[in-house]
Amino acid sequence: MARRQKRRTDPSEGFGDSFLFKFGSKLFLSLAVAVAFLTLAQCTIKKPESPQWNTRLTVPVVNRTYTMEELIRKIDQEGLEIDSSGIVTYSITEDLDTVQLEEDLLTTSDLSYVISEQVGIVSLDPPDVDPVTISLSSISGLASSLPGDSANVVETSFDLYNDMPTITSFSQVTISNGQVEVVVDNGLGISLDTVIIEIFDISNGWTIVTDTFPAPIVTGDTDSLLLSLDGKTISNTLRVISHCYTPGGLVDSVSSRYISTELVFADSLEVTSAVAEVPALTRSFSQQVALDESNRIDTASLSDGSLNLTIVNGTNLDANVTITIPDIVSSGSQPLTIDQPIPARQNTVVAVDLSGYRLIPSDVMVPQDIDINVTASVPGTAPQQVEINQSDSFFVEAALTSMTFSSVTGVFDAVTASFEDLEQDIDVPTGFDSVQFASAILTLEIENGIDMPGYLDIQLDGDNGKSLNFSGNIAPGGSDSTSLTVISDSSVADFLSPIPSHIDLSGSVTFGDGVYQGTIEGDDFVLARVKIFAPLELIINESRIEMDIESEEIDQEDIDAITDHIIEGRFIYNIINHLPLGAYVNVFFGGDSATLYSDPVKTFDSLFITAAPVSALGIVTDTASTGYQEIYLDSADVRRILENDTLYIGQELVLEGSDGQSVKLTQDDYITVIGRIEVEYRFDGEF
Repeated sequence: MARRQKRRTDPSEGFGDSFLFKFGSKLFLSLAVAVAFLTLAQCTIKKPESPQWNTRLTVPVVNRTYTMEELIRKIDQEGLEIDSSGIVTYSITEDLDTVQLEEDLLTTSDLSYVISEQVGIVSLDPPDVDPVTISLSSISGLASSLPGDSANVVETSFDLYNDMPTITSFSQVTISNGQVEVVVDNGLGISLDTVIIEIFDISNGWTIVTDTFPAPIVTGDTDSLLLSLDGKTISNTLRVISHCYTPGGLVDSVSSRYISTELVFADSLEVTSAVAEVPALTRSFSQQVALDESNRIDTASLSDGSLNLTIVNGTNLDANVTITIPDIVSSGSQPLTIDQPIPARQNTVVAVDLSGYRLIPSDVMVPQDIDINVTASVPGTAPQQVEINQSDSFFVEAALTSMTFSSVTGVFDAVTASFEDLEQDIDVPTGFDSVQFASAILTLEIENGIDMPGYLDIQLDGDNGKSLNFSGNIAPGGSDSTSLTVISDSSVADFLSPIPSHIDLSGSVTFGDGVYQGTIEGDDFVLARVKIFAPLELIINESRIEMDIESEEIDQEDIDAITDHIIEGRFIYNIINHLPLGAYVNVFFGGDSATLYSDPVKTFDSLFITAAPVSALGIVTDTASTGYQEIYLDSADVRRILENDTLYIGQELVLEGSDGQSVKLTQDDYITVIGRIEVEYRFDGEF
């Protein structure tokens, strides 16, 4: 029988090894782990939340293409249209009143000339000034003698005063352009590390100019310093003061040591005033005065008339004045010439009878200019000095009076029909106040009841300050016939640039064919119609055109749900340009269409688009585009735009100038403006 053994108890075992302890420890550890996990995981039960996200509101505000047809309608100007070839044109037509004919006498209006010429800047010959030499031994305190012909010069500064020889060619001059060169020959045996030159005017008691040689002048070297005399007044007694610094040194051959200073003036001195020997000079001047004739004169024999001259010499110089009118010649074909000596500060009056002379204008364009040429010749005054001033002048007053012709040859007839006191107002197209036309055509429809060829000469004077003269032959007329003359000239385009709002018309019709003289009755008449036609090939300065006002309805019921939670707003636009001009687009927003342009709530201005590319003919070949651009808005801007039941949007088109180049507008041209407002805001389920 097995024996029951009693469990042996180790005296070292205690409560820590007991079952209860072990079970309790495991339970405590499990609870600690659970608590730690829950703590780290932050396990809490939260109240349910509304969803939130960002969303976007888009408001289209503009999407317009302005075609050339629409732009023309917008301008709303009679005479602007697109022709059959697609080119934009502008034309005006005016029926002129019937005019009567009047006999034109063989006379011409008096011509008056008043011309003068100042002496102006005078170029004087440069004066010769001998150099001034100072020996080393004569410079007080500079050198300490040593045995023999030697000396010691310590480091020191010293001044040299060189009174230059008196200039004999002038007493005083005011120089507008001139230079003098100071030449220093250093034979002192010591280096001059610093030389400051001061030219002093002894007579006037002032310093003329001061400057410094840029580098030392070592012994045995000659250096020069160029000084400007521009704007200086100088006399003929000058002193050159040299402020010198030397580091010193031993000098041998003391008895032969020196320093020489010379003034060398530039090739000429240009002076505004002077008391000087004035070299020979010539002053030539001329003037043109137009004949008051609407017809071209090739040659005309003068039966009567006179030339009256007043010649004034307003200088201190004796002069010989030669006056020539090359368009008036003697029977020997020599130009009319008056050669008159005029002593200083004197005047004279000369009268010439023009009977037997001929008028042969060299200018073949009507109105013809008649020249007068004047030459004043002055001999040199040396050795005498004379006072001159640039404002001194020669003066000539000439008058051709009472000229009557015994015969006239040229495009000139004795009887004319005159257009006088005719005027026309023009409505300038909107936005075209400053355009410049590159070409234009003037069409004259003449109802000629005279069976004789004629010559038309008409002048237009615009309130733009420009005048225009047109002329052309008129075909023979009859009881039923009319003549049509078409004249194209670039001066027409210039006259219309910018377009005048008022034109005065004057001129005459001379009957004949421009080759022979003809006679017509004084009670005959002529009726004319003037039409100006211009393709819209323009040189454009900056012009403004207001476009249509558009609107967008905005529901205001919950608008604050957007405007109170704005994250970001922006205006996004794109401009596509098929115009040969750059342009600025201004976009206006407002809640009142009546004050949209004057008091908008928001404006995007100067949205620029470049000109579309053009061919050599100035016609657009492709489009230009800004691409989509963004302008950011703050919350205040967004509120001002969106918080309107009806949002009005207007555009203004500002055409950029064509920089002096002509461009051509066609029916295919247009400009497109696309734009929208985008607002990004926070959507919150609580509102």
